[in-house]
Amino acid sequence: MIEGRHITDPLALLDALAARLEAASAGVARLGFTVRTIHPQLLAWGCYWSRGKSAVQFTGRHGTQNSDAYVGSPVQFVYDQRRPYRRRLDKLDEKRDPALMHELRAAGLTDYFALPLWFSTGEANFMTLASAAPGGFTDDDLDRFGALANVLAPMVETIQARRMTLGLLDTFVGPRIGARILEGQVKRGDGDRIEAARSCSSSATRC
Repeated sequence: MIEGRHITDPLALLDALAARLEAASAGVARLGFTVRTIHPQLLAWGCYWSRGKSAVQFTGRHGTQNSDAYVGSPVQFVYDQRRPYRRRLDKLDEKRDPALMHELRAAGLTDYFALPLWFSTGEANFMTLASAAPGGFTDDDLDRFGALANVLAPMVETIQARRMTLGLLDTFVGPRIGARILEGQVKRGDGDRIEAARSCSSSATRC
């Protein structure tokens, strides 16, 4: 709430959050969030952190919601049901549980928890945590993660709003000028000297 709200890079935010959770012995071995977008090509973007590795970013294109990986997944459950999803990975059903759960169990994880990441608009996005501890998460852990999601949501929403604003500016004025506008250079007369091509006055002139 103090330092995190000043971090504008989602990867840096997730790495910093994971470091704090590790220092608090929270037992989180995997952490991530996914945010829907209004991009014409991208359905969503998100970041994931795994213990021993830095956070990585991913994007999902339109049509992903119709794939076998999405249908029946925890992501679909949270989006459609708008409530948390919890699965103990040592009690999986080989036929009914989604492939992701089996992949996480094979990676040594024991417990999986996903919950809505609520934006101020009422939009439900997605946050996930997993444990490698033998006993998994406790009920108290799950309560704390619910509180954590409430703290993290406005930070992620701010990052998403900045990404969306910069995307619109890139479209209409270009990435160079869009970034400068976001930095506050919006007054009449603000500008920057740039290199430009010269026109050739004759065929003999070398340009």
